[in-house]
Amino acid sequence: MVFEQYRANQKRLKDRVFNKYALWRKTACALGLSKDSLRRLEWVIYYYEKTDKNASLTCRHFHIYRSQWYYWFKRFDEKNLRTLEDGDRAPKNTRQKEYTPTQYERIVKLRRRYLRYGKKKLYTIYKQLYPTDLSISEWKVQCIIQCWLILQRSKTRENQPETETSQS
Repeated sequence: MVFEQYRANQKRLKDRVFNKYALWRKTACALGLSKDSLRRLEWVIYYYEKTDKNASLTCRHFHIYRSQWYYWFKRFDEKNLRTLEDGDRAPKNTRQKEYTPTQYERIVKLRRRYLRYGKKKLYTIYKQLYPTDLSISEWKVQCIIQCWLILQRSKTRENQPETETSQS
């Protein structure tokens, strides 16, 4: 009698666990997780369901390194499945401009005067005209030219009237 109750309780617990994993899968689909995150979720479900919490067997089954498994298993939170998503790979700090406003004005003035010259020629002319400014380089000249070109293009687009392409 007691043994039968024990078996019934174990079966209910097993059904509840299965429902938990099915719920994880449904939640992941509803959240719109990426393929990689869904794959990682399957690792975790396999770990709990099939291998009785054996990381080595899980890694062997999915052909992954244990370090990779433990990295994602540490991040996993069953209440927040988005923890299995990849993080942002964009750099946190990007390179800032390193030129002064006076350098910008001088380079733009030279560029307007010598439109066909590249960064090297403009750099040599700049060094001849302003020998005291030692902080300028070809790279900075190139950055200023690119910034100026972007500004010029956006200004010309703003000034152009919109033409209708419909024919009568």
